[in-house]
Amino acid sequence: MSTAARRQVRSAVVVSAVDPYPADSGKSVVLTGFLRHLRDRLGPENVHYIHVGGRPVADLTPFEGVTVHEVGGPRAAERLRAVVVEAGLRRRSLQETFLSSPHVAGCVRRVLAGLDADLEIVDTVRMLQHVGPPPARRRRVLYLDDLFSVRYRRMLDVIDSGVDVSGFDPLGQFGRNIPAPLRGLTRVPVTRRMLLQLESRRVARSEREAATEAELSILLNEDEAAGLRRQTGGDVAVLPPWVPQRPASAHEWDGRPEYVFMGLLSLPHNHDGVMWFLRHGLSHLLARRPDARLHIIGRDASEELLAEAARHGDHVVVHGYVEDLDEALMTRCALVNPLRFGSGVKIKTLDSLARGIPIVATAFGIEGITTTSVPGVRLVADAAEAGQALAELADPQVRARESQGAREFYDARFAEPAIRRAYDEAFGTAAR
Repeated sequence: MSTAARRQVRSAVVVSAVDPYPADSGKSVVLTGFLRHLRDRLGPENVHYIHVGGRPVADLTPFEGVTVHEVGGPRAAERLRAVVVEAGLRRRSLQETFLSSPHVAGCVRRVLAGLDADLEIVDTVRMLQHVGPPPARRRRVLYLDDLFSVRYRRMLDVIDSGVDVSGFDPLGQFGRNIPAPLRGLTRVPVTRRMLLQLESRRVARSEREAATEAELSILLNEDEAAGLRRQTGGDVAVLPPWVPQRPASAHEWDGRPEYVFMGLLSLPHNHDGVMWFLRHGLSHLLARRPDARLHIIGRDASEELLAEAARHGDHVVVHGYVEDLDEALMTRCALVNPLRFGSGVKIKTLDSLARGIPIVATAFGIEGITTTSVPGVRLVADAAEAGQALAELADPQVRARESQGAREFYDARFAEPAIRRAYDEAFGTAAR
């Protein structure tokens, strides 16, 4: 049915296995932005959130009137069946297999039918298997996040380069959906590599099939979107994440050479990146600024990471989750984002730009944002160069110039008016 024949968007529903609050991972930040936009455009009473998972949403307060529908997660027997039928016979990816559930799919479809919302936003191929055929009169948008197939191929590239990657779990947050006896396979080098190869191929196939059939697919990264368009001929749009501009704050940098790394530490690219910097970059920073200190912010630090941080004494502080990002970021000299692989757009980079915090990052750390150094963003080749660049930013004049550049770069590319226009076009929610 044509866009013109589709009814006006007055209500919306998001289907996801992610709790968007607290917004402490890239996925939750993006979903929070979707909800913020939909609440503002449609009114909170017209926005619904179908949550798939064994654990209910912990805090409903931030939803601000959005109705949350809990449908539970796959049952134990369904998970065993999925390993045989979905992964074995149908050759589906682990991303889909371990959330496969006829029971959950039935619950999701009943809620969708009862709501009859004008707009459905489905969070990745994991959830697409639960929602049924595309609705005839409603708009359905598939949010692909970033391409997991690309992420896994890049992990394999790092492994094949011969560097030490012994500590990370390639499944990251998704590991909680996998039965405990199977999780250990992701940490054994031989089986980990086999799983990554298999998962990369299967997820790529699912991504292509989904984008071919979807009315509209959404990615965060233009390069990934362009590749998927070429492969499928589908309508693939790029939506920048909505990280609100930060107003003037009482918090400000006091001139000390204190830096920050931020991110959910169970995600493999974050774990690997910060470990790489601690082992190969921090010494270069300390050689030039012996009083430097790195603050690591994020949940789920591994024992390996905690032990490595402890080796550096007072020069490294691990904070865990932090509620007040203004204080955590704006009192620091700069953010370091030394990733060796990844995909999509790194929300931590936008969080810093929005606050005028200079950034030192590898190409993966600023992917989807810029491909070169610009005022406010220093592109580095490796961890050692990152340490040297951080030391240079401790100069107050250099830091002030880079901070201003960060704000101007953010305003030009990621400020609210541009985000609103992109979301209105994708979701059909233009202000009236």
